Amino acid sequence: MSKNILGVFYMLLSVTFFSLMDILVKVTDEYALGQILFFRSLFGFIPIFFLIPKDRLKNFYKTQRIGLHFYRSVFG
Repeated sequence: MSKNILGVFYMLLSVTFFSLMDILVKVTDEYALGQILFFRSLFGFIPIFFLIPKDRLKNFYKTQRIGLHFYRSVFG
């Protein structure tokens, strides 16, 4: 597959997902904000896992800076 065709495929895929997100925002107006944020984050992690190289999957979240991660999670 050429890079141009792959680029067109990714553009169409992104437009599809943005349209789906717009539909879901309009449909979920009766749900609580916490529920909406939870499911948006949950489904947002799915494409991220496809970006992780398979050889680094085992130690991808391993860090040397635990204190900084704690600070970031508490204070944003």
